[in-house]
Amino acid sequence: MSNILLVITLATTALGAQPSAPSPIPAPLRELPWGQVNFLHTTDVHGWLGGHLREPQYSADWGDYVSFAQHLRDKADADGTDLIIVDTGDRVEGNGIYDSSKPRGKYTFDIVKEQHIDVICSGNHELYKARTASDEFRKTIPNFKGHYLASNIDYYNPDTQEFVPLAKRYRKFTTKNQGIRVMAFGFLFDFNGNANNTIVQPVEETVKEKWFQDAIRDREVDLFLVTGHVPVRDSREFSLIFKTIRAVQWDIPIQFLGGHTHIRDFTKYDSRAFGLESGRYMETIGFASVSGVKSDGKEVLPQAPKNKFARRYIDNNLFSFYHHSNTNSSTFPTEQGRNVSKAIASARKSLKLDRVYGCAPQDYWTNRAPYPSRDSMFTWLEQSVIPEQVSGYQTSERKNKSAIVVVNTGAVRFDIFKGHFTRDDSYLVSPFTSGFRFIENMPKEIADKVLPLLNQGSPLGIEDLAAALPVHLETNLIQETAADMNQEYSNDALQNQVTMGESVLVDESNDPKGDLPPGYTTKDDAGTDGDDTEHRPIEFFAVPNCFAANVQLSQESSETQDDGQPETIDFVYNEFIEPWIVLALQYLGQDYSSEDTAPYMEGTSFTSLITDWVEENWQSPKLYSFKESGNSYKARLLAALLDIRLEVIEIDYPSNQQNSPEFLAINPRGQIPALVDGDKVFTDSAAILVYLAGSHSDPDKTRKSLSFWSQDAVEQAEIVDWLAFAASWIQTGIAAARAIVRFRGVSATTQPLLTTATAKGEKSLEILQSRLHTNEWLALGRPTIADIAIFSYVALAPQGNISLEPYPAVKGWISRIRNMPGFFPVDGLDDPGYGKGP
Repeated sequence: MSNILLVITLATTALGAQPSAPSPIPAPLRELPWGQVNFLHTTDVHGWLGGHLREPQYSADWGDYVSFAQHLRDKADADGTDLIIVDTGDRVEGNGIYDSSKPRGKYTFDIVKEQHIDVICSGNHELYKARTASDEFRKTIPNFKGHYLASNIDYYNPDTQEFVPLAKRYRKFTTKNQGIRVMAFGFLFDFNGNANNTIVQPVEETVKEKWFQDAIRDREVDLFLVTGHVPVRDSREFSLIFKTIRAVQWDIPIQFLGGHTHIRDFTKYDSRAFGLESGRYMETIGFASVSGVKSDGKEVLPQAPKNKFARRYIDNNLFSFYHHSNTNSSTFPTEQGRNVSKAIASARKSLKLDRVYGCAPQDYWTNRAPYPSRDSMFTWLEQSVIPEQVSGYQTSERKNKSAIVVVNTGAVRFDIFKGHFTRDDSYLVSPFTSGFRFIENMPKEIADKVLPLLNQGSPLGIEDLAAALPVHLETNLIQETAADMNQEYSNDALQNQVTMGESVLVDESNDPKGDLPPGYTTKDDAGTDGDDTEHRPIEFFAVPNCFAANVQLSQESSETQDDGQPETIDFVYNEFIEPWIVLALQYLGQDYSSEDTAPYMEGTSFTSLITDWVEENWQSPKLYSFKESGNSYKARLLAALLDIRLEVIEIDYPSNQQNSPEFLAINPRGQIPALVDGDKVFTDSAAILVYLAGSHSDPDKTRKSLSFWSQDAVEQAEIVDWLAFAASWIQTGIAAARAIVRFRGVSATTQPLLTTATAKGEKSLEILQSRLHTNEWLALGRPTIADIAIFSYVALAPQGNISLEPYPAVKGWISRIRNMPGFFPVDGLDDPGYGKGP
């Protein structure tokens, strides 16, 4: 029998704990495979404690995870099973909550500690900088007392002035209900980019040490738990640990829990040893179970004759959490979980993470679009952002010198979604503080050869570059690329990762999963049923290790070659990759070292470079609005239908803010709405509709449903005819009746006015009924701003005590508009009594 359960929409909408979190999309769910001992696992959270505020399927926050873990612990206690909660590192760097605070991590440590974690270890990001390593030693380790394990990491303790173990090397404990004796370790892969106040001992040396050899020979152990910031598949570190344990304990089950490669994966070592890796960025809560564990302690459940390992990758959203914990919106939040969610919201507010820098006109992808292409993040950076930001510096500070700017793709952590680009987004995209350096006057023929070398696997040992980059890609992703930087990178290598948790796109026209939310479709050593949520597959593309932007500026003819190219250029790069830049140049026979480099655009990081460009180029139109205003709603609705992101600024109309000096400077008429787009200002709703539709029209008619305007003068006149009808008949009839009933109230004074407005409103509806009886739309046989201009007040006519029942064609037209993609209702649209009181 299939273990797929088709889940219906919950009675109460599943909203994320953060105020701006989107609702998850209901989808078929697979049950959790509970066993004798069970694990909840996070890894590579990178500060995403608030969840994903742009992706509904991953919109739960750390507070929700706290509540979820408590419910699962309660279930384990009730069933007599055990639940062990594990985190395997890289909790820092990659999100505004951590990276924008001063000091960094100001809020993070107190939030993370609210989760009860049984085994926790370090990732490489905890060790890149001395300050971060110190925070682990001074804050995280005390927060989790004896649960923090550091099997191969030492720390220089300034108090004792000596290197000591960062934390306990191992931990032996007995589970609460089953009495299973667990021997746990916490490793880091053989990382060499750590700060000098830490030492990462190679695993090959660690497993030879007496403490480790004694621990694995302990005969009073029922289960080995090997946690670590280590890939579970094909990693020399975990493979060596497995072989070392098996050499002395051939029959004891081993559960590996890893991380670092940011994927979902489940790997078989032998029939009694499996490894789980649980994604990245709070997208995934990993669940693993082991049964058939022999125990000398309490035997609550019948022991299976042999070990059974299972896994599930839980989408981090409330829809999944409610189902797996058998709760709902009322019973799910625990007091502790609610408090953590409030703390996250408070931190975000204090850090101003919702501050809008600009409005992205489209999505830009790191791996979900081929490189190069118009949708590729790296194409956008190399063709727009970097040249435009660097050219000014080259002109003013480098005497118009041309430049090549090389950046590692690992410096870009996440995608940009169409819409508001906030302070938080700037850290999601690139949280790193490293700046730029350069080598001046490098021969261009030499500079042009560096990028191809960086993107080849050999002979530079570039695998080490990939291992050091923030997003670690195994060697099967290192591309052998041609010297032509415009060659599209093959996707073949990434297809090899399908077995490691990624997915392949299918033709949606023949895809039975076309209605499912997009997401992970993981294939691992246990099959294709690991994801808790059924998804529509997403295509992923391989990207190079590095990309380059050319900043070509005019120079004196004496400095150019016969082909017009400069003889020498400034070679610029982000400082993180300096060792590989120098190595590449030396391989090319050039006598360069780090001493030949100098700071470039001092004080500018890659993060600030992007943010500055966005502020200059992606300003959102500002709409001054009042939520009860039908005219304001027209502008907001059209923007939504056209997918135009507006910065909506609410005006306190009842308090007369529209007549304040500040607003009168924008619109001397003191009326709303008003639209400000750069230096353009529009102060009438009809003008705003024309501007938005005209500036986002579709003259080629390739998307007729989105073309609300026309380039033809006759068609424009037909649309404007209805705009005039809206401004006269609708405004003085239906809108006036609504204003009296809704705001002024019916009295002896207003009754004559209401009678006049009602009569004109009903006549307007008769005109519309006649038009729409034979036409689906008011003008041009398709949706236009004529429909939008009239819709708002007509749909709200019942609020003015004007019934729509006698006008079926009008009601059908209202229904068609409501079914358009992007539509959203205004308050009172479905409630004629809205705001009228008891």
